[in-house]
Amino acid sequence: MYFTLTNKIHIFFMNDRANKKSVLLDEITTLRERVSALESENKLLENKFRLLFNAALDGVFIINAVGEIIDCSKNLEHLWQYSSEEIIGKNYSYFLNRESKAKNSMLKLLEANKEVDEEIKIIAGDSETMLSLRRKGFPLFTESDHFMGAIVYDRDITESYQPEELRNLLKAALEATANSIVITGFGGDVIWVNPAFTQLTGYDNDEMLYRNISVLKSGKHDKEFYKNMWDTILTGKVWHGEIINKRKDGSLYPEEQTITPVKNKKDEISYFISVKQDITDRKKREEEAKLQLEQLIQADKMVALGTLVSGVAHEINNPNNFIMLNTPLLQKVWDSLLPILDKFYEENGDFSIMNVKYSAMKEKYPKMCQNIMEGSRRIKRIVEDLKRFAQKSSSEIFEPVDVNSVINSSITLLENQIKKSTDKFEVNLAENIPTTIANFQYLEQIVINFIQNSCQALPDKKRGIKVSTLYDEKEGTIEIKIEDEGSGIKEEDMPHITNPFFTTKRDTGGTGLGLSISSKIIKDLGGRLEFSSRVNVGTTARVILPIKQK
Repeated sequence: MYFTLTNKIHIFFMNDRANKKSVLLDEITTLRERVSALESENKLLENKFRLLFNAALDGVFIINAVGEIIDCSKNLEHLWQYSSEEIIGKNYSYFLNRESKAKNSMLKLLEANKEVDEEIKIIAGDSETMLSLRRKGFPLFTESDHFMGAIVYDRDITESYQPEELRNLLKAALEATANSIVITGFGGDVIWVNPAFTQLTGYDNDEMLYRNISVLKSGKHDKEFYKNMWDTILTGKVWHGEIINKRKDGSLYPEEQTITPVKNKKDEISYFISVKQDITDRKKREEEAKLQLEQLIQADKMVALGTLVSGVAHEINNPNNFIMLNTPLLQKVWDSLLPILDKFYEENGDFSIMNVKYSAMKEKYPKMCQNIMEGSRRIKRIVEDLKRFAQKSSSEIFEPVDVNSVINSSITLLENQIKKSTDKFEVNLAENIPTTIANFQYLEQIVINFIQNSCQALPDKKRGIKVSTLYDEKEGTIEIKIEDEGSGIKEEDMPHITNPFFTTKRDTGGTGLGLSISSKIIKDLGGRLEFSSRVNVGTTARVILPIKQK
């Protein structure tokens, strides 16, 4: 019985131990499953953290309690321009520039459980670039409140970094400037305009914000104009020119505009800055000046024609009027005599009139009268050509001009004055001179002015005048040269001879406008005017014009 009881007790303990072991094994299995689950969850969290860590737009790094960098994101490598191997293991202060190192207190603030928000500068990996960064740091503590490090975010503010005072000053300057300023993005959408832009166009900043600058188009320029503009600025070059734009109220205005491309640190165009100036008043003044110049040219033509017309009136017009009036009378006289002469011819046969047989004279006489009338009409046309010369011409008419033809035409108009002034007039025109874009009538006026001045400067007919042309193929210029053996110009007068209303011949009717107008015309054509003179020896005037082709 004892054995049986003992055996039962032993069996009880054996069963109890087996039960406890089974329970323990179950608990161990459960613990292992929980640990595995926690490890999986932790790995998932770590993967999520790593994903967020590297996906952050800012550069991110983690430091330990003494400031050593123990991890960094890909964006930080790109931002700092260092590899992770060059970053990890170094103290964060290693990368700061001298100024930022001197005032560095980030680690102390983090240890005190304070977040960091500061602007710092670091030397980039290329050892040349200084980066301005906005840095934010967040401390990390253990469950027992021991400081274990921090996670730090860096954002590049290099392009926008400026001291606050300077930024405010620049903004105030841009807003106060009298010129209109507009900043657009790459595609032309407006980012900012100053008050002068509002005053010029009628659009304020809120109306223009994110609106395309093309709203100002007037329709006065073709596609080629805007293509040339965009081709220029998209290559990084500054475009400068005049353009007609449209205000908010629909009115048009001319402006002078300069568009400057602005590039980022990657050398890519990001913005355009356009500076505009209303040139309405300037255009009006230019038109008035243009009108005044044409009036002065007209006045000078009339002065030049004063001499010509007086000669024409006395030496051509009056005699020509007699010819035109009397020739028809002579024809009528002849017609009235014909019956008598015919009768005499029938009765007495052929006879002579001024050693010409009547039978021949009867045919020739009407033709002679006709030729006389035709010659008289030709004289009349020459006078009319002189009148047309005096008429106002448009300065907008520019066409290919043969300079030698200008010389010949001028000499023809001045032929009478030249014959009265000198027995030694020489013309030497170069061959094969190309045409140049100019105004024929204006060039003609210049040559006439110079030849007239030379004629008036001659003391007697024994002194000469020489007119010549020269083509310089290498320089691409044409030279008109008028030389005279006249009285010359005093040295003290030389600096003033092209000044308006300066003349040494006022007592003989000179206005002092001829050379002034000629000088202005030559400059407008892109040329230059040169003088050399010696008293009692003579003067040489050179007109040098560039060769221009359409």
